[in-house]
Amino acid sequence: MKYNFYRPYKVKFYITIGGKVGQRKDGYHYGVDYAGIKDKTIYSITNGKVIRTGYQAKGAGNFVVINSFDYPNIEIKFFHLSKIYVSVTQHIDPNTAIGVEGSTGRSSGSHLHLEIWDKYKIVNPEKNVNWIKRPYISKIKDENNFIKYSAMATLGFLGYLLFIKKK
Repeated sequence: MKYNFYRPYKVKFYITIGGKVGQRKDGYHYGVDYAGIKDKTIYSITNGKVIRTGYQAKGAGNFVVINSFDYPNIEIKFFHLSKIYVSVTQHIDPNTAIGVEGSTGRSSGSHLHLEIWDKYKIVNPEKNVNWIKRPYISKIKDENNFIKYSAMATLGFLGYLLFIKKK
């Protein structure tokens, strides 16, 4: 099954070397490690509810766990955060900042370790996820001095403008 999730960063990011799902010398790696470029803020990848947050010294470091509303059996884990912005029972959406990428717990450098679980099976994001690109939002003024928000995706102009307020 393919899942549709938003990317965890609003800016460019990459998969770190050795940061893929699979066997390693020190055991099995259940997630994918991502590193942001410039902005390290991590956003929810789905609509859901925060079910756990905390700290685990010998592993996850600061972590957040979310149950997806879009896929009822899906649990998403965000590890190694330097800051956590959400709390348990909080309802979130893809625009919710959940924390900041970091290097807490068992980590060799700043990154986000992301795990997606379907019941008790790991979902490999590289093979089973269609990543939705987040639109780039810019603020502009029209001829009547209204502030509008224009959304442009990396694949082309989305073509909608929202009138927000007059200045």
